[in-house]
Amino acid sequence: MNTALVNEILTSRLMMAQQGVNQITDILSDARKNKPVSASALVDWAESTVNNLSKADSSVLILPIIGVMTKYARYDWSSDNLDFIIPGIDDIATVIDIAQNSNKIKGVVLLMNTPGGSVQSWIRIEESLRKRVKPCVAVVEGMCASAGMYVASFCDRIVALNSTCQVGSIGVMAELLDSSEAEKEMGLRFIEVYPPESSWKNRPYRDALKGNTETLIEEELSPLAKHFQNIIRQNRTIDETIEGVLSGRVFYADAAIKAGLIDGIMTLQDAISLVGSISDERAEITNTIY
Repeated sequence: MNTALVNEILTSRLMMAQQGVNQITDILSDARKNKPVSASALVDWAESTVNNLSKADSSVLILPIIGVMTKYARYDWSSDNLDFIIPGIDDIATVIDIAQNSNKIKGVVLLMNTPGGSVQSWIRIEESLRKRVKPCVAVVEGMCASAGMYVASFCDRIVALNSTCQVGSIGVMAELLDSSEAEKEMGLRFIEVYPPESSWKNRPYRDALKGNTETLIEEELSPLAKHFQNIIRQNRTIDETIEGVLSGRVFYADAAIKAGLIDGIMTLQDAISLVGSISDERAEITNTIY
């Protein structure tokens, strides 16, 4: 795999890979030159780049989902340029829709290295992936966990770049901070007042902070966890005899293949070719039907 390609992936956030004889086109360098400084700029750049492709049905769109998944765009505080904004998953969904409506894009690769993120982050992209007609392959470059696995499960295939990639963590959790002791030390006292008409407002969290987590688990966490499990069951053929496969366990790639979480290990270039193969197979089926 071309090292320069990997560097472009990490720096550009969005790029096109032109199908050809072992060739990644100059669109990669264009991505670096036009590095977006806002989520809207990302979408505008994607539209103009797709429209400027010279050949119909010839390119694979590569969309990195890297880091914590959030619904909306956020500042990249790790960057020297604090004006740079990391696109939210909603922005990625919008670009997927652009690709679906373009006759110049053959399919999509989601390049994933994420520990997961917020539940809200997957709502729009789930819709985009459900209604798509073009092939989509998820490629794990490091980790695809939790919400990342939820999203990846809607792709035609999930593959890892090598055997040390980690996959899974199918589950949910809530983390609450009890700052009451620290507030006391600072001489602060916060008082929350609820009228009888709002007696259930925030109750699961209020009860949890008092040590009773039952309501939070029953009302919010368990329903969401069951939904997550059912989505994976619908989208993947999982070996549920493997302990923890649907309850938060994380697997290295070889074990993830055995569990049914991913389909194999291959290079990024092979994954791009796989998108093309799936697209060609579907075209043949369509031609046969009609």
